Amino acid sequence: LHYPLRRQRQMCIRDRWDIVKGTFNYAVTFPGSRNSLKLSKNPGSVITIETALKDWYKRNCKRWQPSTRRDYEQSIWSKLIPAFGAMTLNEVTTNAVKDWINLQQVTNKRINNTLIPLRQAFDEAFCDELIETNPLARIKNLPIQSREPQPFSPVEIGKIVNYLQGQERNYFQFAFWSGLRLSLIHISEPTRPLY
Repeated sequence: LHYPLRRQRQMCIRDRWDIVKGTFNYAVTFPGSRNSLKLSKNPGSVITIETALKDWYKRNCKRWQPSTRRDYEQSIWSKLIPAFGAMTLNEVTTNAVKDWINLQQVTNKRINNTLIPLRQAFDEAFCDELIETNPLARIKNLPIQSREPQPFSPVEIGKIVNYLQGQERNYFQFAFWSGLRLSLIHISEPTRPLY
């Protein structure tokens, strides 16, 4: 940036005064500088969420199964970076994340899974002392409602078994009363090769 000489002198005097007072912030005075993270008193005000998420992903992706990697990639690129990417670590608040959660129109389980990379990135930033507090530490996982299995009643089992004939009848009668899963019954069939 090129400022007129008078403006440059004013900025220099202001910066020197801030240094004397102990309030000089390198990242504010020189945004975009490679040294801003090193010389900043508050590194969380320099690092964006996008950068934190990308760095976290690069450091940890080798440990995950491919399905987990795909799930985290989708969460990071399609949900978290569009919502929080331009914000710095210090700008994200608990209320901002709660507001984002309330806007989501997916299941609680999906929201919890989407927040995993963001939680982990903030945990790392907190442990590395880049931020003083972790705003996601105060956000609990949303409750997940699991469906209870609804097995057939003895009357319904009787109707199904009576409708079938021959080997199908024997197969399903065995399946109902043994309690085995169908996949286990298939494995235990002697006529089926086990390879």
